[in-house]
Amino acid sequence: MKYPHFREMLTKNINEADILLGSASYDLSCSCGSGTSEAPKRLRELSSYLPCYDANFHLLSDVKIYDYCDVSPKNGVASFYQELEEKAKEMLKLDKFVLFFGGDHSISVPLEKAFYEKYHNLDKHPVIIHIDAHMDILVLSDYAEFAYKCTDFYHPDDEGGLLYNDPDIGVEWPFEEGVELILSDKDQKWSGIKEYTKGI
Repeated sequence: MKYPHFREMLTKNINEADILLGSASYDLSCSCGSGTSEAPKRLRELSSYLPCYDANFHLLSDVKIYDYCDVSPKNGVASFYQELEEKAKEMLKLDKFVLFFGGDHSISVPLEKAFYEKYHNLDKHPVIIHIDAHMDILVLSDYAEFAYKCTDFYHPDDEGGLLYNDPDIGVEWPFEEGVELILSDKDQKWSGIKEYTKGI
């Protein structure tokens, strides 16, 4: 039997939704090749294979998701970022939990602007969790030099991260047997997702 994406959690009635889902099918500013624009479609497809349980096997079918939008750069790059920000603002006005997934890193900027505008005006601080699994920086050669496009100097106090092998997230990294994993000092200090979501 073929299930719809998000199975029993999906609703077509926005008023009964707990979560509004938006996505950004975009990868035009990705320096490591294309493909991330396919992520929203693939995540929706994969969700139909997963039963509605959390990591502790609590049934989640009472939580309802309304699939609000998918924004893509059909009218050009500049208008894409503006459309994404406006769509996020529109969703935030509905006072539901808003969740976005999708494309490359650059989608974070218009989303952060929309979240900041709403919650700053309410004298609150939004919590934005950016989850990123970088298979593009897994180094399999003896030598590699890594550089990121940046807009400002590195400021460690503004950075956060998650433990790469957090069992609650469950990413299966393709390490070959006998390969030594070398993590930077900062990447060794991160906690798991439970630590970051405590109190949310």
